[in-house]
Amino acid sequence: MAYGDIVIIDKTNPLSVTTTNITYHEDVIGVVKTGGANEEMVTIQYAGMIEVNVGTYAVNIGDNIYTGDLYGLAYGTAYGWPGTIAKAITSKPTGATGMVKVLLSGGLPEVY
Repeated sequence: MAYGDIVIIDKTNPLSVTTTNITYHEDVIGVVKTGGANEEMVTIQYAGMIEVNVGTYAVNIGDNIYTGDLYGLAYGTAYGWPGTIAKAITSKPTGATGMVKVLLSGGLPEVY
């Protein structure tokens, strides 16, 4: 895991988080703010502004942000579906993976 990765609760290990490659995953708890090495404490941000790692698709300002089909990466779409975790406040063109600044939806404790 790295800064900006989207994480979900790891249901196989107590007090742990993991990444997912399931699009629209509804178990998101936040975005990695610090840490991420194996067995290392990770600080998770669940509200406010932070950058998230996104896949190769374009992201536009105002897009809803969801988990994507690559571990830890998000993607954005103008459509509203269950599982949205944030709103994009910067954009990224189609092409390489990158980062966009988002406003997180919030709602869970910060550190796991």
